[in-house]
Amino acid sequence: MAYGFGPMLALAFYVALLFADSPPNLVDLLSVITFELVVFVMYLMLLRRLLACVREIPVDEVNRSLKISVVLQIVFAVPIVASGGFGIFSEGARIEYIYAGSLPKYFTYAGLMVATTQAALLASRITHTGGIGWPGALALLMNLGLSVAAGSKGGAFLWMFSVAALVDYRRARIPKTLQLLVAVGGAGALVVSSIIIADFIGITTEQFTDLALSRFFLNNDARSLAFDLRSQVTAETGLLSESFRSLGNLFGSPPRNDPLGVLLYAQRLGVTNGSGANASLMALVTFYSTPGYATIPALFGSLAVGGLAWLFFHCARAMRHRANQGAVLTLGLIAVVMFSQDFLAFQVVMPLAIVTIAVMAMLDQRHDRSSRIHSKHVQPAA
Repeated sequence: MAYGFGPMLALAFYVALLFADSPPNLVDLLSVITFELVVFVMYLMLLRRLLACVREIPVDEVNRSLKISVVLQIVFAVPIVASGGFGIFSEGARIEYIYAGSLPKYFTYAGLMVATTQAALLASRITHTGGIGWPGALALLMNLGLSVAAGSKGGAFLWMFSVAALVDYRRARIPKTLQLLVAVGGAGALVVSSIIIADFIGITTEQFTDLALSRFFLNNDARSLAFDLRSQVTAETGLLSESFRSLGNLFGSPPRNDPLGVLLYAQRLGVTNGSGANASLMALVTFYSTPGYATIPALFGSLAVGGLAWLFFHCARAMRHRANQGAVLTLGLIAVVMFSQDFLAFQVVMPLAIVTIAVMAMLDQRHDRSSRIHSKHVQPAA
């Protein structure tokens, strides 16, 4: 839960529906429970391997990777922050910049991938040294600053929890004074950022606190609304065209509706400014399928997420350097979570992950080859 609450809350939500006064179609409900259970198991397997990897990354690799990650974070953040429609700098919605084109989306998710990798690197450094060092401090300040600038309701602090979740506390030697300073500093940063964002939104700090806590349960808003509103599906819409929106346009079968999360908010809440829920895969399946017929797409989804996890396991095992293995595993965790939680965003994340892994594989092989050549020229001492 500390590393990522999404998969557990998704599974818990559907299980809870079994005990509702008026549960949805039982066949559909058992199908989506099966899918989310497979996602949860794959998530735990990747997380377990990442925990083992974090303990094995050499400190010099951690420091080098953290420096590179901060540079990448700046490269991805500058175009977004300077766009004028970003977070607290926006005159409208805080994600208004995303509607300017497809490129801001790729920059946004590339930054997310970098930050997630940083969490594993920081946890590794804390495990080995008991501290974060100046590269880690830069990464911490970057994530906190970007979170406040984005108007996030606690994204940086969830990121800090993910760091803490990966630390091996049996090996880490963290001084009591440092623990106290971190606790006080984290609490102070939470209060200050809450005041800034609450003032930007135009609400009280107490209202902001309630809003931030409610955000955890919005993890399942699309799943809930999809069951409630599925009777409003028209015969002309199709699951494939609405799920693979870009490919649908490419093959002459364009989607007929807005993205699912936007559509659900408009139908139930009357929100028409482009805001919406995460289009989770099972929300798409239940909304765009006839009651009682969600089993087959849920089964294909279960097989696909299993294959996805296997792919990242295999790619991580092929890497020679532990830092690269950890990066691949964190990308795998992002991909598995996105596959379940926001299938439309998954289609942005996966190409980025493939390109990133390909680049890391080339650098991994090149560095290993250079190390072998160097070792051949080093003469042993007499």
